[in-house]
Amino acid sequence: TQFKNLLHDDDLCVAFQPLKTAGVQHILVVPKHHIKTVKEFSSGEWIDLAMHMGQVGRDLLEFFAQEQSRTLEDENLRMLYHRPPFNSIDHLHLHCIELPLLNKRCVLKYSKEKFYCVEHSTVVKNMER
Repeated sequence: TQFKNLLHDDDLCVAFQPLKTAGVQHILVVPKHHIKTVKEFSSGEWIDLAMHMGQVGRDLLEFFAQEQSRTLEDENLRMLYHRPPFNSIDHLHLHCIELPLLNKRCVLKYSKEKFYCVEHSTVVKNMER
């Protein structure tokens, strides 16, 4: 995946803005450990990583919103993964998007809880079981 610039780098993950953004802000959070898809990411052993990735994405979106004198509201936040075979690459990545989405293609591609998408909060809840 090509990206604009690296926004975050720690022992667990990296985060960057994709070249093609889908919303007001769009950040990809990618674990350094290779996890092929969200299907492999669903076991409880990954819960700490999942929580960390979600926090990194949210913190970055909040930072950019504040830089532009905006407050990031929960209803304007979308965090999701694409389910296989609808994932673009075989390496897990979390889409963190500040709404609104930019066009109809983005609305379709980043819809909540469709057969091809799963929200980050749903993945974490399933891990906690």
